[in-house]
Amino acid sequence: QQDKSTVWGASANLINAIVGAGIVGIPYAIQQSGFLTGVVLVVVVACFAEKSLRMLVETASHVHVTSYEALFQVAFGQTWGFVFLSSCMALLAYGSMVTYLIIVKDVFPSLLCNGEMQNLEKQMILIAISSCIMVPISCQRDMAQLSKTSRINVLCDLIMVSLVVYKSPFVSSVSEEVGQEEQ
Repeated sequence: QQDKSTVWGASANLINAIVGAGIVGIPYAIQQSGFLTGVVLVVVVACFAEKSLRMLVETASHVHVTSYEALFQVAFGQTWGFVFLSSCMALLAYGSMVTYLIIVKDVFPSLLCNGEMQNLEKQMILIAISSCIMVPISCQRDMAQLSKTSRINVLCDLIMVSLVVYKSPFVSSVSEEVGQEEQ
């Protein structure tokens, strides 16, 4: 018997897939491009993503297929469609995995202790977190089983964004004060 996900579980999985590691990179990109330009770029990319999804759905209904995989096989042929889609998905998964591992290696040691950690200690923390948390989550056979962890992740994302919004005026004013004292 296959587990079924609820609407909330499927929504959490979708939000988790969309937000992903971008929640860490997007603020940096906005900072580098400037606030107004960054927000405009995020909105433009969101519009392009929405348009491309609409085009995919319209194309799938035009050729009478109901899955993303079948649409690739119609577009690129039975064999090459599968190979191309599998390669794209593997590359996306690999990039996401590397990003999450970098985040874990950089963030968790600073959360666990205030002092400077040696590289070996950081690697041990990375191995422990990867073995105890990431590998078991990655070994789930069904997306419905991931809905609980996705809900927790979405909640953590909301908490993190709330903290950044709350703390950002204070951090910038503190860094400006420190910068003025050093001059």
